[in-house]
Amino acid sequence: MAGARGRRPPPSAVAIVSPYDLTARYARRGETRWRGFLAHVTETCDPDAPSVITDVTTTKALPGILANLDHRNLLSKEHFVDGGYLSVALKQRVAREHGVGLVGPIRAKSARQSRKGTVLHRDAITINWDAKEVTCPQGNVSRWW
Repeated sequence: MAGARGRRPPPSAVAIVSPYDLTARYARRGETRWRGFLAHVTETCDPDAPSVITDVTTTKALPGILANLDHRNLLSKEHFVDGGYLSVALKQRVAREHGVGLVGPIRAKSARQSRKGTVLHRDAITINWDAKEVTCPQGNVSRWW
């Protein structure tokens, strides 16, 4: 979507949306959209212990949250997140930098090809974790894992 004189607006991560608070951003969850902040709350979820809030922030969330938890020696083996956070690249980064496994749904692709229906849905691919093989809908099996 082009703005004035055919220019695109800046990405929401850097766009100024309020003259009163330069750190406020555009946000969206499903069909709900607003200008301001997202509150990110991190809490424990051990079934044998009480739930304890370990971090609250309104910044760009996950890398900062994990750095805060790491600094305070509160990282867990797994960190559960919603679909707004998770991507394969982020899973790899968090595992590499913090030794933490991210758990949650991988967000749907929003690329033009996905909207046009010209890419495969993830259910069309078969993953055999034990054999470390991936099979495409045409029956071709991956050569390496």
